[in-house]
Amino acid sequence: FLPYNLGIFPVIPCLLIYTTRRTSLNPMLLILLFTCLKTSLESCLLLIGKVNYDHGWNLAWTFVSYLIACSLSYGGYLIVESKSSKAA
Repeated sequence: FLPYNLGIFPVIPCLLIYTTRRTSLNPMLLILLFTCLKTSLESCLLLIGKVNYDHGWNLAWTFVSYLIACSLSYGGYLIVESKSSKAA
């Protein structure tokens, strides 16, 4: 499970920010889409036995946690972007 945390899952928020910069799609729609993508990837890992849930955790909570993570990543990007545009 550790390679997925260090490899695939951190790259997805970077792709989210890249996609929001390169397309005219609504960022909230993209956050939802990327959240679904991460949840789908984890559900595949769950099905093949690479991920196990304990203590009442399930895919719904996974979706919520990824939604929060993607939203915070995008929010952080907006903060950095606004500070860099003020400095210019």
